[in-house]
Amino acid sequence: MPVEVEMYMVLMQTLEASSSSLFLDLLHRETEIIKLLCHEMGTKQIADKLNLIAYTVESHRSNIFNKVGAANLRVLVRWAVNTGMD
Repeated sequence: MPVEVEMYMVLMQTLEASSSSLFLDLLHRETEIIKLLCHEMGTKQIADKLNLIAYTVESHRSNIFNKVGAANLRVLVRWAVNTGMD
């Protein structure tokens, strides 16, 4: 198995193992933004839908990535799917 695949699998197992405690640490607004990101909405679309400015959405998005430990949107979406959040 290639090293990249192994690293990805380890990352996903780590995210799955810690997903329940992470889910509790997310703010309500952060969970809303995750759901909208999972539905392929961009920052501007999310800001318009939630009556926020784009900077606020980006700030929440940054906090989400840090809390979940996701390196990119693909990992975040997979985490959301695995936790039943999407």
